[in-house]
Amino acid sequence: MSILHLNLSEKATQEVLYLLEFLKEQGEEVGILDESLYKYERKLIEQGLYELENKELLTHEEVWRELLANAN
Repeated sequence: MSILHLNLSEKATQEVLYLLEFLKEQGEEVGILDESLYKYERKLIEQGLYELENKELLTHEEVWRELLANAN
């Protein structure tokens, strides 16, 4: 799958989204990643790489404990 990053006007964005929806209905595989989600995911990846390089990793048990503590 190819990745394409576009900077469009609002009108052009709506037309591209319409086309992508049409392609999806025709059975094509289409995924949309907007700028804010892209930046958020990139930040998480960079944070993970930083933690990996600095050996700031959590065990599986530590992750579950933290998730369960934050669920309440």
